Amino acid sequence: MNAKLAERLGLFSSIACAALLGGCGAPPSRTTTAVRALSLPQIDGTAAYPRFHADAQGVLLSWMEDGVRLRVAGIENEAWNDPRTVVEGDDLLSNWADFPSVARDGSGRWIAHWLRKRPSVGFVYDAWFAVSVDEGVTWSEATPLHGDDRDAEHGFVSVVPDRDGFDAFWLDGRQYADDPGEAKMELRHRRWTPAGLGPERILDPDVCTCCDTAAVRDAEGLLVAYRGHDDRERRDIRLVRIGIDGEESRSDAWKDGWIIAACPVNGPALARHEQRAALAWFTQADERPRVLFSRLEANRARTPLIFAEGNAVGRVDVQLWADGTAALSWLERTEDGGAVRVAWLAPDDRVLDVVTAGPASAGRESGFPRSARVGNELWLAWTDPDEPSGLRAVVVSSP
Repeated sequence: MNAKLAERLGLFSSIACAALLGGCGAPPSRTTTAVRALSLPQIDGTAAYPRFHADAQGVLLSWMEDGVRLRVAGIENEAWNDPRTVVEGDDLLSNWADFPSVARDGSGRWIAHWLRKRPSVGFVYDAWFAVSVDEGVTWSEATPLHGDDRDAEHGFVSVVPDRDGFDAFWLDGRQYADDPGEAKMELRHRRWTPAGLGPERILDPDVCTCCDTAAVRDAEGLLVAYRGHDDRERRDIRLVRIGIDGEESRSDAWKDGWIIAACPVNGPALARHEQRAALAWFTQADERPRVLFSRLEANRARTPLIFAEGNAVGRVDVQLWADGTAALSWLERTEDGGAVRVAWLAPDDRVLDVVTAGPASAGRESGFPRSARVGNELWLAWTDPDEPSGLRAVVVSSP
């Protein structure tokens, strides 16, 4: 996808002006990054919870529509195709923090995951998936991602495709069904290929109960980021590396020392390009809300850069380019309510620019802004109840 395509899909708007808020990085070297509106596919109802998937084959955008159907559209001939319905039903979970996705593997299969409420009383639901071999026109029979059939939470799924299928990671609360008093949330992993689902494996037996996961694939295997938990209620970001040989190792990405006796509903984001990797996350350790960004070395974060200290809401995302340039997005509070910010960082971590991508609620209404790397641009979308469609999408050009 190139800049010409992005331009045809979008309408130019005024150039955004921004400043680095409370960060420890160098001041921006320029403030001329353009932000323009991105046209959306045809949305028949009210949309929410958008998510991009971008690869060499193009861009997919998925969203929940009217809270009862998962829809997806892709780029064809430099325009969005007609949206396809993946699944529909009153029992679909429509949640500001835990929401579906549609991805594509190297063989062209579309892979969708979604959440389905169980009929039991309480906040219990299952993670399901289906696969399409005809670009979303028809879908395989829906299948639970997990083998557990107890009344528990199964969600916050990350799907990582490859040529032969996909790996999935999720938070699994089946222990709560057995022992609510001493139960802990688990991080689990499972792989799917056309031959079927492989065995489940527990990657971490004690994690934060409702923070989203993030996962990427590189030459060494798979890397997963998530918010951990321990008996002291410390909820720092952890990493699990699964090597090509299947061996796994777990480490603390960075020890913030954030102790909170409740889930902050604010997970990390990961990006990779070849041998480069970057991590972003929110913390409120020492009662200082802030967004952190770091490059990864040997599955550990370097000393992070700090953004939006004092104003950060979090809900981060991050993208990485071949030359090491990175784009970090987050939500923060402003005098007018809230805004989605984007910081561009050079390979040496100089802050090139910080721009406002658009207005947003600082509450749950905005959901989690999600981004994609498209050519040399950042595509970004989030829920905006003030928009007729329910979504806002922009293209942020690289400085």
